[in-house]
Amino acid sequence: MKYWFIQIVFIMCVLFCSQSIAQENDVIEIEIAQKLQSKGEQILFRDKDSAFHYFENAYAIFQRHQDWAHAVNALQYISATSSIHFDLSRYKASIISVDSILKERKEYFDDPEYRSIRNAHFNLQTDYYSMIKDFQKSREYAVKLKNQIENIPEDQWTKDDIQYLVKAYEYEAASYSDEGKFQLALDLYEKSLRISLKELDEDFAAATYRLMGDLYTRLQDYKKSNEYLKKELTKELGQGSSAKNKVVKSCYVIAQNYGRLQKIDSAKFYLSLAKRRLQSSDPLYYEYYQILGEVYQKEGNMDRALVAMDSALILIKTSNLGDYRMENAKLYARRALMYHQNNDYELALSDYQSSLKKLAADSTVALGVWENPFPEQIQNKVEFLKVLKDKAITIKEMGNNKAALLTTQLAIEVLDSLKPTFQNEGDKQLLIANAYDLFETGLAVTYDQYLKDKNPNHLKQAFFYIEKGKSAVLLEALLNTKAYRFSDIPVPLLEEEGRLKSTIKNLERQIARKDDGEVKEKLFENKKKYQKLIKSFEDNYPSYYNLKYNQEVISLDELQGSMNSEQIMVSYFYGKGALYALGITKGKVDLLKIAKDDLENELNVFKIALADRRSQISDFQKTGHSIYQKILQPFVKGQAYDHMTIMADGPLHYIPFESLYNGSEYLVENIAFGYINSATLLHQLQAGTVANHQVLAFAPDFSTQSKNSSIDFAPLPNSAQEVRNIADYFHVKTYFGNQATLKHFRENLKDYGIIHLATHAQTNDENPEYSFLAFTPEKDEENLMYINDLYATRINADLVTLSACDTGLGTFQKGEGLISLARAFFYSGAKSLVNTLWKINDNSSSEIMVAFYENLSKGMYKDEALRQAQLSFIQKHREDKLSHPYYWSSFVVSGNVDPVVKDNKIWTYLLLGGLLLVSVMATVYIRRKRI
Repeated sequence: MKYWFIQIVFIMCVLFCSQSIAQENDVIEIEIAQKLQSKGEQILFRDKDSAFHYFENAYAIFQRHQDWAHAVNALQYISATSSIHFDLSRYKASIISVDSILKERKEYFDDPEYRSIRNAHFNLQTDYYSMIKDFQKSREYAVKLKNQIENIPEDQWTKDDIQYLVKAYEYEAASYSDEGKFQLALDLYEKSLRISLKELDEDFAAATYRLMGDLYTRLQDYKKSNEYLKKELTKELGQGSSAKNKVVKSCYVIAQNYGRLQKIDSAKFYLSLAKRRLQSSDPLYYEYYQILGEVYQKEGNMDRALVAMDSALILIKTSNLGDYRMENAKLYARRALMYHQNNDYELALSDYQSSLKKLAADSTVALGVWENPFPEQIQNKVEFLKVLKDKAITIKEMGNNKAALLTTQLAIEVLDSLKPTFQNEGDKQLLIANAYDLFETGLAVTYDQYLKDKNPNHLKQAFFYIEKGKSAVLLEALLNTKAYRFSDIPVPLLEEEGRLKSTIKNLERQIARKDDGEVKEKLFENKKKYQKLIKSFEDNYPSYYNLKYNQEVISLDELQGSMNSEQIMVSYFYGKGALYALGITKGKVDLLKIAKDDLENELNVFKIALADRRSQISDFQKTGHSIYQKILQPFVKGQAYDHMTIMADGPLHYIPFESLYNGSEYLVENIAFGYINSATLLHQLQAGTVANHQVLAFAPDFSTQSKNSSIDFAPLPNSAQEVRNIADYFHVKTYFGNQATLKHFRENLKDYGIIHLATHAQTNDENPEYSFLAFTPEKDEENLMYINDLYATRINADLVTLSACDTGLGTFQKGEGLISLARAFFYSGAKSLVNTLWKINDNSSSEIMVAFYENLSKGMYKDEALRQAQLSFIQKHREDKLSHPYYWSSFVVSGNVDPVVKDNKIWTYLLLGGLLLVSVMATVYIRRKRI
């Protein structure tokens, strides 16, 4: 018995010692793994292969011992090393491994202790997809990371959480930047900066500054971009090898910016600074040659530019980036542009085809010489649009008109599909402006075809291209108003939309005055709410989406069907190569291509002379006659028209056609002019006109300036009398002097069909959204109404008259026209506008305005009412200096020019007829009574 007991004790001791030894060995192995990982951390920036060796051995030990937290950590170091050295295949494999472990052991890793591991995983997934340019996936994981952190109360955030949150916002911003949604990207970058500077430090914010520099390059603000980048580059240069990639990328963008600014020496200096940090096998080396090629191109050395681009394409193919499809696509497209510039059109076309193949999700897609992939095969539609636009230009030069038109048409369809995905209007305007060459290509090819065969279908196609290239954003705003009105969105939600929009505009104005972090944070949150609300409208109310994003433009047949025989419309397209013009009457269409030659200079001289009352009338008439002969006379050809609608473009926006000279008289003496950006826009403005003829009129007082007013305005001595005189012809609610406040304007503007503002205005050329109309200053109240305010305002007026200075001027935006106060009133719902094109004389403007309203009261069309007012003024002052067009031609009428009241003669005839009928009936009745 004792023997067996001793034997059992011995066995237990052996087992215990073995277990102790095993546990001690486990501890030793774990310590070895940790040391291996530590060695890898020390060299991961400078020795990729050794770092991988240490991390992979550490992972194998952690995995064998089922130490999952450390195993995942080792894999994440493999991911980080892969990111630094652009080893995309290894990066993907390590992420997949981590993903598998986290899913299999979900309960284990759901413990708050491992939150940092989950954050790191989402961050690395975001980074990986950003590197392979799959920005949709990158944004998806960035949002997951952001939500995972923001769902935790802020007082429980660790420093680690905050750092990952900043990165999530950066990656989300970068994804939007790549899609051309720059304002959305900027908002997110600024959000990440506010978090960094408040919770971390400026060193951590350096990455955001660098990314913002890249964003401003995309916005073509190269100077501002370099300001950001050079500031951060100084810090990065002092960080040694760990900042190698940051230094190289910053130098690349700075060099690219200098190249585009034609500062070639500076561009080459920063490229050399980057090159000194690169090894021949460095994955970033291809970008060096790409930017060098662009610099040579700007220098005019096309041979060297092409050699450099060849090197870039060879390097990207042989690097460890694998099939880096998006960058390959961009390189081919850039080299294609160089070939085109060198007149090597076949080589350019070949590169465009290679670029399109790389953009396609299926790498095996086969394309014929002229063919294009289907849009559904493409991930990055913005890049697809750029390539199609440039390819169409090359095909046009090669003389294949059919293929050029097919490519142009496809690009327009892609553009239409992109527009609804852009919430910010500035970004949408930039998207359309960058695609503007498309419409010129289509016009140029169509014009050539029309010269060959005179097929009237080409005229319809030309009209389509001109219409598609104009006022898309403003048109969408009008459609949006219609969508609110006719969709089934509940009223409380519409009221919430209006409240949010107004709040956003108010906060933006506050920031324009003072850069305040708290206000910016409020703005960010309100924008987020607004975007979410609009997305819910589009998702939950199909009728709203369909009305808002109706991409159809009016057809030429529809337009001609709505015209009368006394009317002519002339639509202009001011392209890079030429001015195209369509003259449209009820029964005829003419298409002209007008050489620009000296036209642009003449237009500028004419505009300056118009706005200067001291200019010589004889010189002015000579220039006006020359312009008339080039851009208008071919359409008139001795025909008499009562009304002409001008759809201007480019610098034509700045001149009143009334003041052009036909050799013997001003055009105003024979024809009434109305203006509009596009026929489609006019069609929308003619729908649902307002039967309200009451006038709301404001004549502010600027004789004394309020301390609250930031700007001093000169008094307008005639404005009050102007408004009183208008009251002789219409029922007018007037606000004079101290009562003519912005507050009273906002309270009343929805209830009137005609709005008249006799006040000051100021145009801001650098920031058009901060152009404004002035009202009487009052204590503690705003007195300036900005364009931004109008965008958030609903107006039901048939006519708005801006009897103020420069109300029609603004910054010209390709494809959108002038971003001006006049446009803002259209945006907010006005059907027509009378506004000014330069600083006007207060006395003469009042005289013309009173006559205009008298004519309106007689039932005249708005354009004819203005014409007659101007003619009366000219006749009255024919013998004095006021006959100069400076005094009478500043006013123009745009939009729907239909009468604001019915023809008084008709009502007179009806009244007389009614009285006659009553008289006859009374006579008959009396006679019968006598019988």
